[in-house]
Amino acid sequence: LQAQLRQYPGQEKALIDYYRQNPNALASIRAPIFEEKVVDYLLELVKVTDKPVSREDLMREDEDEKATA
Repeated sequence: LQAQLRQYPGQEKALIDYYRQNPNALASIRAPIFEEKVVDYLLELVKVTDKPVSREDLMREDEDEKATA
């Protein structure tokens, strides 16, 4: 919300009132923040390891994913 307020100097009160009166508008700026926090949390839990893979195996996995989608 602070970033939005900085984009419209002098209209802070009107912008705050808008978000108070329109919960969907407020949700639209909360959703990306929540999504980023979830991704950051998941990245903390994940353990990444390198695994040697042949080009053929890699391409086969890609084709398998496309077939199931």
